[in-house]
Amino acid sequence: MAKLWITVLLFGLIGATALGQEPILSFSVDPPEVHLPPGGETSFRLTAGNNAVHAADDLTVEVSAPEGLTVAPEKGGIKEIGPFGKGKLNFTVTAAPELQSGAYEIKLSILYTYCIDVSCFQVADEFSVPVVVEEKAAVAPTKRPLPPWVIPGIGILLIGIGIGLWAAGFRLPLYFVLLLLVVGGFVYGVRLGQHEQAQGIAAVLCTSCVGIEESQSESPTLSKSAVAALSTLGSDVELIVFYAPWCHSCPYAEAMVEEMAKVTPHISYRFVNVDTDREIAAAHGVIRNRRTIVPAVLNVNTGEVVFGIDDLENKLLKLLGVGG
Repeated sequence: MAKLWITVLLFGLIGATALGQEPILSFSVDPPEVHLPPGGETSFRLTAGNNAVHAADDLTVEVSAPEGLTVAPEKGGIKEIGPFGKGKLNFTVTAAPELQSGAYEIKLSILYTYCIDVSCFQVADEFSVPVVVEEKAAVAPTKRPLPPWVIPGIGILLIGIGIGLWAAGFRLPLYFVLLLLVVGGFVYGVRLGQHEQAQGIAAVLCTSCVGIEESQSESPTLSKSAVAALSTLGSDVELIVFYAPWCHSCPYAEAMVEEMAKVTPHISYRFVNVDTDREIAAAHGVIRNRRTIVPAVLNVNTGEVVFGIDDLENKLLKLLGVGG
């Protein structure tokens, strides 16, 4: 019976961890609340933690601060944050001498690129930093971290107690000790950030839900069957290819559409930069949940959109209404 309860608890904890998906990057600031007097200056540090199995690139931050507060990053941005790694960015905050005491808020608009092989998408996040302006700025309390040997030491102690009880003939207490070890192991894993790794892997796998696929980006060549199918197109179709300058696989999608348009005069197309024409991209689901998903090809006639470059020839034929 004890074994059954241990098994149930183990699977329950695993299930809770798997369901708790996190974003690709998570953010925190140190100190959590910025304090400074009018006319004073202080700093805070933004930490971006990568919860996923691929690197996040070209992280930039735009700052929006209330009048009287000036915020400047000490460097331009973060070039790369490796898988399950962290990147730090320091900011200097200056309060104008005439700024009244009170609570304020700094908003950080964070933009970064996330790629899976040649398929990339851009992610926009926001993070708020509370600021307290007061004549005598309070000093944030310093938290003393738990020594790293404490939790493993407790585990070794429990194992020793369990072995002693087992040797003395007490069987049930050993199951209880094993149960504590399982729970303690999960707690220790959470403390080390391993739950974020598991959740990050799940988040990466979930990109398939929005059409992010892994594929090669060689120059496209239409198959004979595709040329034959395109020759049957009897009505005019307008395509919009959504791209971004940072997108590695967008040139492949653009070239594929161009090749198809050479086969039949019924295809017209235009390219839309999602960085400059965000409204039209958002209207057609190319920007969703603060993620920009490119390349994407829209059939203006039907409103249907296909994403990515994997099996793109067949996807486009279906989009044009001449595919199987």
